[in-house]
Amino acid sequence: MTTKPIEDGFHQVGLLEPRFAEVLRRHGEPPSRKRPGGFETVLKIIVQQQVSIASADAIWGRLRRGLGTVNPGAVMALDEEALRAFGLSRQKAAYARSLAEAVASGSLNFRKLRGMADEAVIADLVQIKGIGRWTAEVYLLGVMQRPDIWPAADVALMEAARDLLGLAERPTIKQMGPLAEPWRPYRTYAARVMAALSPHHPARDGGLKHDTWYVLHASTLHLVICAGIIAVKLRKSSESHGCHEFVVNFD
Repeated sequence: MTTKPIEDGFHQVGLLEPRFAEVLRRHGEPPSRKRPGGFETVLKIIVQQQVSIASADAIWGRLRRGLGTVNPGAVMALDEEALRAFGLSRQKAAYARSLAEAVASGSLNFRKLRGMADEAVIADLVQIKGIGRWTAEVYLLGVMQRPDIWPAADVALMEAARDLLGLAERPTIKQMGPLAEPWRPYRTYAARVMAALSPHHPARDGGLKHDTWYVLHASTLHLVICAGIIAVKLRKSSESHGCHEFVVNFD
């Protein structure tokens, strides 16, 4: 699987879309920070679903201390009630055990994912209870550093696309796909530029921070999504139910 250096990816997407080039000229490129892959990272992404960064960090801290070593065996040794005692919801406790069982049984092999195409990785991950397409895309972006991922169901990206491209309304999920077609094969970089422009992005409050600016780090992006969903709900938009997998599966 061929990937371009981060700097070249931003340069290339800037050539494809002059408005990206202008944003990068003014604000510079967000520093890249690759997350380690594997069981612990995906478990942490699940913990972060639909909660603020502060809440997620607190729950994750309790869970890590309680498990000792974060691995499938440690999770499987606890029942759902024990996992809930760390702050997980009933659903997320079930998701944690489902992920642990999949990894322990070999049905989910993270090393195997490295050589797979993007859609094949997504197909493998979404078979696990609690992992939807958006979570799989976070893994592809933040861990695997794939250059052409476009999370079309991301509310914050929808808002940023409307602002940056001068659209009359926020694009729908169906519109987001075709919108990004001209930016292939560098849609990851387009997403990172747009997410940084979102009014819900943490960097918009008090300036850019090295540890949060890399946008598609899972915890940062989850905060963006949570904030986006709150905004959608306040607007009473019927589109909110089409935005990633939060409606049924998440808290």
